Amino acid sequence: MEWIGEGENGIAVKLGTDGNQALTQATKDVLGSVIPYSITGSLPLVRYLQDNDFDVQLVGYGKSSKYHADNEAADLKDFKQAIKILARVMARLEMA
Repeated sequence: MEWIGEGENGIAVKLGTDGNQALTQATKDVLGSVIPYSITGSLPLVRYLQDNDFDVQLVGYGKSSKYHADNEAADLKDFKQAIKILARVMARLEMA
């Protein structure tokens, strides 16, 4: 095998930032718990934003077993919970 181009930079969100703390607490408030996890992937725009001092946090509140599957689907309950979480995140950050 031979590399035919440059690879992408990986990304990781910054833990402990105001954004991360607000997101973690808002998720706990709505869902009752939060379990951070990591998956592999490449998002060049996220790396660009991080390199320009944005506190980027990535979340997904759907069914990860269905992401990009032939039967990809969403549940409206998950969307409703996500809206509640995002509203709490914005309220927490506005107070900070």
